[in-house]
Amino acid sequence: MPVPPAHTNLVQMILTLKLSGLAFEINSAAAMKLPDDPQGVNSAALKKITFMDVIHYGLSYMGVLTGPYYRYRTYWDSLHRPFSYYVDPWPLTLYKLKQATVLSILFLLMNYTFPTEYTVTEEYANRSLLYRWFYTYPVFATFRLRLFSGIILSECACQMAGLGAYPTKCETAPGLGPRNYKEFEEICTDEEKITQEQFDFETIHNMNIWQVETCHLVRSCMKYWNSCIQYWMGIYIYKRFPFKPLRMIMTLTLSALWHGYAVGYYVCICSVPFYLLIEDLLIKFHNQHEKDSIVRLENLDVYSMGNETILYGLFGCSVSITRFSTNITILCKSVLHWSY
Repeated sequence: MPVPPAHTNLVQMILTLKLSGLAFEINSAAAMKLPDDPQGVNSAALKKITFMDVIHYGLSYMGVLTGPYYRYRTYWDSLHRPFSYYVDPWPLTLYKLKQATVLSILFLLMNYTFPTEYTVTEEYANRSLLYRWFYTYPVFATFRLRLFSGIILSECACQMAGLGAYPTKCETAPGLGPRNYKEFEEICTDEEKITQEQFDFETIHNMNIWQVETCHLVRSCMKYWNSCIQYWMGIYIYKRFPFKPLRMIMTLTLSALWHGYAVGYYVCICSVPFYLLIEDLLIKFHNQHEKDSIVRLENLDVYSMGNETILYGLFGCSVSITRFSTNITILCKSVLHWSY
């Protein structure tokens, strides 16, 4: 059989989240017994879903390749609620398009200057240890630039379609939508009130680039990286897994499986729980010292530098050369397995 195009894997990944997420939404709506439903778990969107509704939701062009993940309720709201008629998505979209342009140019320059393939060559292996170690960081920066560009463009497509437009006062969150769904439904019935509301697209805001690039802790970075996907992982896997001590390990293992079968995903993603354990111990040690003390400040600074150069750099390379397990072994040997 012919090898399928590369983009079919992206479609399959998004479909996996959407269809399983829809099943969880329907299950939660059926199990909702409380008379008060502030988050709209049992909203009108889930009252009657046909087979064609599922097809249209799953294969909608909005986020079909690179996300973001959004609930069926969000999709339904974009079709049946009036907000898309009152919000102007162009100013925010134009701003993001400018961002994407700059990031794309930087990606092309970085990819030309620091090619990922170089990390598995003999010439790279013969370089000094410091060179090999620090080279992994610009390689991962290139990887991030590529993801940032694609995700921003995907967000722009969703915004221009009116997907994810909700009143700001409804406390919207990435992936979830409005936390205060009761307030949202009240606004829907009053056209005059709608015209006075401020809107945002936080529901489909998948990547907070500034926070990702400035945070120093792994746990914080996970929160801002691919936020809509993190929402799905957190709500449908982490919180539902019955054995609490293994929740993080199971969530990240399934995350690696969702990405694919390549070794690089498991090397990168499945190692995170061990770093989180070390990070929690370090923060506990950090908080035991007096504020502004030398030990307290240097302790976290050294760890942050190690994160950015070792964990983010080397593990990012593992994802970039994910298809070849032999190449990952070569890379780890080149930097003497420092990440471990």
